[in-house]
Amino acid sequence: SNPHSLNNISQNSTKKIKEVRNKILKYVNASPELYDCIFTSGTTHSLKIIGEYFNWNINNKFIYTVDNHTSVIGIREYALNKGSTVKVIDFNKENKLEIISSFKNDKINNNNNNNTNNSQKDNYNLCVFPAESNFSGKIYNKELIRNVKNEFGLNTIFVYDVAKFISTDKLDMSNNLIDIIPISFYKIFGFPTGIGVLIIKKSITKHFNKTYYGGGTVISNSAYKNFHIKKNNFVQKFEDGSPNYISIIHLDKLLDKNNINTLYIKKICYYFLQKILDLKYNNNKKLCKIYDIDTQYKLEEFLIKHGTIITFNLLTITGKRINFKEVEKLLN
Repeated sequence: SNPHSLNNISQNSTKKIKEVRNKILKYVNASPELYDCIFTSGTTHSLKIIGEYFNWNINNKFIYTVDNHTSVIGIREYALNKGSTVKVIDFNKENKLEIISSFKNDKINNNNNNNTNNSQKDNYNLCVFPAESNFSGKIYNKELIRNVKNEFGLNTIFVYDVAKFISTDKLDMSNNLIDIIPISFYKIFGFPTGIGVLIIKKSITKHFNKTYYGGGTVISNSAYKNFHIKKNNFVQKFEDGSPNYISIIHLDKLLDKNNINTLYIKKICYYFLQKILDLKYNNNKKLCKIYDIDTQYKLEEFLIKHGTIITFNLLTITGKRINFKEVEKLLN
């Protein structure tokens, strides 16, 4: 039953949802004392919430790696519309931070912007990079956030996009370095679809301001005058309408299984990589061009520094790239 009532069945649902929240935090080794767990429809919805509710202003920055998911880069529209500066970064082979690009919305008049009087607590930056690249499988260690904070200041909130990584690897948040992660559960278990979470550190929730309120997020409101009282609980304020309680309850048993065999999956990928590296035409030209991976990796290095995606183009005998659509058509 919908958990927004006081009858026994509804209260059972409320209790079960709370149990699943705690189980999700345990799944990623995040302390329930330090982190909250907000149910969303998936990773993209979670990232949209971050962009929509973060306290953007002309004094703060949105920082992201050039290698990032489209749903992350889309956050910059919120930042630019509020006068924030966008910084695009990358890490070289020695993990040194490099600023690739910097820009802001020139149409925003800083002198007249009503964000200029923001208090110091609102001048926090937001940084996002993936745990594993959706494009190439390259691993971005969470420790790199220390490099970011050295460059842009300790007032930088760190969002770790683990959507791809967590489907084939274990995430450990026990060192509390990560501030926010988004998750889609179908990417881990294949089922259920349309359910995810935003795990967020309680200490940074003050930097997010939500305007809209829907069913279940208010204690009281009036249709006759401008009056409403939102619930004090941060999680309840962010979950508009009825939660996807049937899918949430399904997660309970799935989270118990915890049967991702990371080593097995990565060994298959490494085997595949070695095989395609050896493929050549009769004229000794390589068949495959491989992206964003050190082809000299030994297995032990590969297991640490790379994920479970190998990205490549097939080449013709003269070295021209074959359009991926042509390859897809042939395979189909």
